[in-house]
Amino acid sequence: MIFLTIPDINGQTITINPNQISLIMESPKNNEFWIVIGKHSIEITDEIYTDLLRHIDRVTIDVAEPKTTIMIPKDLKCEDLQLTVRTANCLSNAGIIYVHQLTQKSKTDLLKIKNMGRKSLNELREILEERFNAKLKGDQ
Repeated sequence: MIFLTIPDINGQTITINPNQISLIMESPKNNEFWIVIGKHSIEITDEIYTDLLRHIDRVTIDVAEPKTTIMIPKDLKCEDLQLTVRTANCLSNAGIIYVHQLTQKSKTDLLKIKNMGRKSLNELREILEERFNAKLKGDQ
């Protein structure tokens, strides 16, 4: 893995993974140059900026917007998710009442529940990902 060691305008040296860079930006009005990594910004000199632009083509940069995890309310019940009847019954029979309890279960744990199959498991994964940007325990 390649890492970049970049001095900022204060003289501090920062080591970063270039794949974490979401933006390299120039502000012509203020003569400022920035590297943006997620929610953090590093102001760099114009020489570093020019150097980065010259060599950055050798580095793969993933510019996808970082996902933030949405907090799952502790009192949100699984029945509020509008699950299919089979999936809702499986969770109810297993004593899983609240959504936050799902994130504490692994795929294997859920598949051990009577009548819980791959289709129900995928339904739960999809809902957790889409609505809360959350995953089951052990999912990457």
